Amino acid sequence: MRLISTLAFVALAASPIAAMAQAPAPAAPAPAAAAKPTYTSATKLGVLLANDAAKAVVFKAVPELAQAGDQLSQAGDFTLKDLQQYIPTVTDKVLADIDAELAKIK
Repeated sequence: MRLISTLAFVALAASPIAAMAQAPAPAAPAPAAAAKPTYTSATKLGVLLANDAAKAVVFKAVPELAQAGDQLSQAGDFTLKDLQQYIPTVTDKVLADIDAELAKIK
């Protein structure tokens, strides 16, 4: 009887269910790397101006904004597309050029 109990125990221990129960739990997935911000002409001006590289792109393409002084802080919630109606030099081509330059920012 003892031999049967021992064989049953060995068979049970070698079964796939027992192997699964004894296997270590899979590691938790690694957290996704924080994505770098992607800037476009649809990004709020306040966000663009907070990044030195994006600010340089915007000021180069739209020098009127660089000369706006204190008034620029009031435009932080606007996008360049929003400002297009107020600044005649901000054409669709200028916005496309800005988008191309902003896409290069890592």
